[in-house]
Amino acid sequence: MANEIAVISFALGVLLIVYVLYRILFRKTKVEEYKIPEYHEFEEQESIEEVSEALKKMGKGRHRIVFEKEEPVEKKKIPEPRAEVKEYIKPSDKLYDVLEKYPHLVSEFVEAGIKGVQNPVVRRAFGKRTTVAEACKQAKIDFEDFVYSLNKRLSKELSGKGG
Repeated sequence: MANEIAVISFALGVLLIVYVLYRILFRKTKVEEYKIPEYHEFEEQESIEEVSEALKKMGKGRHRIVFEKEEPVEKKKIPEPRAEVKEYIKPSDKLYDVLEKYPHLVSEFVEAGIKGVQNPVVRRAFGKRTTVAEACKQAKIDFEDFVYSLNKRLSKELSGKGG
């Protein structure tokens, strides 16, 4: 009986120690942020200290003042109006089919960053499963612009041949 009481009290002691360590190590303290716009000509240093003192007096919680910086507004590019171009290639077309039909476009794909199409074995294996849009996304280029430029080039080439 004494052994059982010793084991139970030892287990409770271990549980108590684990609980205390858990509370110490993983306690979550709430940090409140007060966002104040940053002023370019901020003259009064005392006002920052006054705000900090007022926040400390508010309670036991942790407080932090964050000064927001104004981010410069980027000018948006106005896209050039696109001329109507016959659609020879679609983003949903398989890469292999496009390059089999228009093999001279391999250089365009390589310049755009889709370098795997240079190797015929890779082109066959990779291209039969991958669409033009997917290949462009993997190369991190805009597929709409890329396909438009390819179709524009094909329009010029094929209309020059009388096609």
